[in-house]
Amino acid sequence: MTSPRSVSLLRCALALVFLLISPLISAQTALYNPTQTSDIEAIRFVLAQFCYDLDTKNYNALVDVFTPDVVAEVAPSPIVSLSALQQFYNTKLGNATTQHLSSTEYVKFLNATTANVTSYNMAVYLGPGSGLANLQKSSAVFYERYDDTFVKVNDGSWRISFRLLNIFVGHRF
Repeated sequence: MTSPRSVSLLRCALALVFLLISPLISAQTALYNPTQTSDIEAIRFVLAQFCYDLDTKNYNALVDVFTPDVVAEVAPSPIVSLSALQQFYNTKLGNATTQHLSSTEYVKFLNATTANVTSYNMAVYLGPGSGLANLQKSSAVFYERYDDTFVKVNDGSWRISFRLLNIFVGHRF
């Protein structure tokens, strides 16, 4: 039989445990709120659209990926503005055959209109005029990570306002 003192001590211990873990549960809930699922999916769609736009050479469509005043650290010097970024991709990729793959998107909302997003990517480049004859001369694979700041714009969609490219490994073959 359990004494009233034992029950009382057990209740105190449980209350103490609850008080100690309660902030941890709240902090974890702050990282992911199920009501943000549609925003997370919208952000993932923008990341996929970026890959698709580069691979289809539709650099004008990047207007749906980046803000007009985007700052992109994807070259030796930061690129400031959407039009400069579109020109950069047009110049660097031109008509090269590419395949961009994005995965492992980690979204952390800072508030209702701003999120930090990290995604991991693989980019395959098969130089201009690619085909079997040119594979050995112009192919490269890069393993990358993008650290982005997304903002929700006036129409409710998400855009990248800042992008930092980290290249882990590049292999030319």
